[in-house]
Amino acid sequence: MRSASYLRVLIVATLAQLGHTSMAQTSEPERSMFRYGGSAQVDAAHTTESPTHWSKIKFRTDLFATGKLSDQIKFRVSGSVSTDLASRAEKDIYPRSLDKDQRFDSRLREAYVDIPAGNLGFRIGRQYINWGEAVGVFVADVVNARDLREFVLADLDQIRIGQWAVRTDWQGDDKQGELIWIPFPSYDEIGLPGSEFYPQIPSVAGLNTRIRGAEKPKRNSGGNWGFKGGFLDNGWDVAAFYYNSRDSSMSFSREISNSELLVTPQFGKRIHQGGLTASKDLDWAILKFESVYTKGRDYSVLRQSDVDGLVKQNTIDWLIGLDFPVSDGDTRISLQALQRRILGYDADLLQKRNQNLASIQITYPTGKLEMSFLGIQNLNKNEWLMRTKISYKWSKNTRLSLGMDFIEGPDFGVLGQYMKKDRVHATLKHSF
Repeated sequence: MRSASYLRVLIVATLAQLGHTSMAQTSEPERSMFRYGGSAQVDAAHTTESPTHWSKIKFRTDLFATGKLSDQIKFRVSGSVSTDLASRAEKDIYPRSLDKDQRFDSRLREAYVDIPAGNLGFRIGRQYINWGEAVGVFVADVVNARDLREFVLADLDQIRIGQWAVRTDWQGDDKQGELIWIPFPSYDEIGLPGSEFYPQIPSVAGLNTRIRGAEKPKRNSGGNWGFKGGFLDNGWDVAAFYYNSRDSSMSFSREISNSELLVTPQFGKRIHQGGLTASKDLDWAILKFESVYTKGRDYSVLRQSDVDGLVKQNTIDWLIGLDFPVSDGDTRISLQALQRRILGYDADLLQKRNQNLASIQITYPTGKLEMSFLGIQNLNKNEWLMRTKISYKWSKNTRLSLGMDFIEGPDFGVLGQYMKKDRVHATLKHSF
């Protein structure tokens, strides 16, 4: 059984572009107007491995509204509705339960008010909270949950899941602080058994595997809280944080009963995390560093003497990266090296003691076209993911994208378990 994997989180992070704007720094023109809008898009993806099939036929609409409740108080609300017809079109591939699950999906993405008070800002409601300094990386961005129902292949701005939070932001001349309380945490979405990117579960000889419904803490079982402080000095932007939370990531617990292997996705075990982030503009590139210590996260072992197949482990994650433009100024390259080290390593873990990952991301805009490439390599084994995409700006508000995704690796690798999901995909998106 596989725990919520370090590599999965880092890969999702590499793909997700997360912005962060201080509540106390919102521009005056934005505060004084009411705006609304959104987008409508069609996504289609078809696998190239046998048996070939549609893996996505999705219609999605996103809407947002921002404005003022008074001279000082502003608000933002955003949400999405979608339907995915792939499971209906491929009834021989997907279970009937998946068709019911994907027939209609709605999500309130944000719903908050901002209340300024001098150097303080209060944001109350459903929101995204990004504590990472590296662009689009979740190593230190420990607060947001993630939508993993398409593994890491969804649109970059659709992976984040916000939290219901009360957030206080303090801004000084060269210092800043942040305090958050999340009474009702959100958790990662992994889909249903039988869906295209549901994690693979190792079988046990002679036992039938049955996956039970996910277990999450009750709403009154205690929430999350944390704080972050940072400063600017000689071009360095440095911050440290502590986060006490119900773990948003998933682990598989197991139970053997009556010749069955009963597997339960579990969320919400209490963990503790402390981290450090730093960045500096080197003129020719942005240097970024992140490190996080996590205490008490569950990981899977195959040792049958463990009743639930889970052991608690402490880890240290770190990342170093460079983000720089090339000669034309518009092309950007992002290089990253990442590692997780498991402390007090249990020899029966599915993961290695040290897990190493490297990635490169290139974006090249030219006229109405934008070409992008993402490559991710697991340095512990021959396991990799490659994504290419070309986007064409059809009109001011309409964009057509075409791309291909390739995955290679061992059957139960974090990437390799999806190596038969290579696909071509297209997206038509209109913003309004």
